Amino acid sequence: MIRPRQSLDNGQDLVEYALMLPIMLLMIIFMVDLGRVWFFYSTLTNVSREGARYGVVNLCKDDDIKTAAKDKALGINPDDINFDITWNSLPVSQFDCIPDAFGSTILTVVADSDFEPITEYLQLGIIPKNIAITTTMYVEGFLP
Repeated sequence: MIRPRQSLDNGQDLVEYALMLPIMLLMIIFMVDLGRVWFFYSTLTNVSREGARYGVVNLCKDDDIKTAAKDKALGINPDDINFDITWNSLPVSQFDCIPDAFGSTILTVVADSDFEPITEYLQLGIIPKNIAITTTMYVEGFLP
């Protein structure tokens, strides 16, 4: 009986796998990091939007706006979120928080926070370190 000739490249598959494994793992970790950035961005967008929604209903209550917005921060430490709340043309008096005219008051809520990527040294500046979301809403109605 004649034996088939044995191949001389038995270890080639193992060497190719060993060379490609680190690259594949880095790609998987990088994709997970991009997913984390998307989640972080979505959560900050929700936080900013909820703060603005609360603010247009409850005028002149900046601390309550921050509290209401931080309650919506799921998956992010609420204490790490910085808020910048600005009103245009809101009366100076705290007890006179009724806008001058319909739609004349604009509320802008900026929520920003620092993101810490897993692949910090491998991403080459693709993933932002600080993410800031701005939401602007008009105060549309009020009771005289």
